[in-house]
Amino acid sequence: MADQYRANQEIDWGDEEFDSEEQKTVKVEMLKFQPNTTYRIRLASKPYKFFRHYSPRREGDKGSPIQGVSPGKDHDVVWQGGFAPSRRYAAWVIDRVDGKLKVMEFGSTIFKRFKSYKEIQKKSPGGENGPDWVVKVKGSGMNTEYELDHQDAPPYTDEEKAMINEMTVANNFKWTDVRRFRPETPETIAKWFEESKNLAEGDPVPGSFEYNQRKWEMRKAQQESASNDGVIEGPAQASVRVDGAYKELFNEGDASSGDDDKNVAPGELF
Repeated sequence: MADQYRANQEIDWGDEEFDSEEQKTVKVEMLKFQPNTTYRIRLASKPYKFFRHYSPRREGDKGSPIQGVSPGKDHDVVWQGGFAPSRRYAAWVIDRVDGKLKVMEFGSTIFKRFKSYKEIQKKSPGGENGPDWVVKVKGSGMNTEYELDHQDAPPYTDEEKAMINEMTVANNFKWTDVRRFRPETPETIAKWFEESKNLAEGDPVPGSFEYNQRKWEMRKAQQESASNDGVIEGPAQASVRVDGAYKELFNEGDASSGDDDKNVAPGELF
């Protein structure tokens, strides 16, 4: 795939390359941790590491002036400006409650527990012969704590193998196909950074759920206004399309500790 961050330049007609799947967006079911709840899961993939900017959630918190997934320090003016994003991870898991394959997003605390297991047990914390994990969520918000314990489990069933293969291998799954984990472009990061310097009281943080919601509502209003003037046909279809895109594209996550690394996959756990 061509470097998506190359400089603007004059090219020949035969020079440009395109990735047919560059704009593909895959919907996944997330395993969402609720306060004071216990979960039992089986890790079903290697971890994916990424970095997400968060704004401070309470007075005194250190955070970023924007919210969004970083494209990496070399392409992130906010990171270069001293606002390090939070280190985050994602992995496919089998939810033992309903047997479904879901995506679990987590921070360094949980990752270190999996890493410790591999170092002590000398075997993978997941995969076909890995254990089940019991995750106890205590508290809520910024005061959330996690307790993890592992329990022996049988190898994958044939049904579980087929389910994992269908979602990952057969569909040529890439983490950046999921909007939640897709890095923002360097241009978007820079634009949001500039906007953050001139926010009025009550303005949403650039890149946040509220910010994106306001943008979509403004675009929807513009489309409806234009349709009333006879510029656009089918305003109902346009509004449904905008609403659908809004619901699909924007999610919020929970903050975690940030570390100054590049946006690359970590060492293998499986």
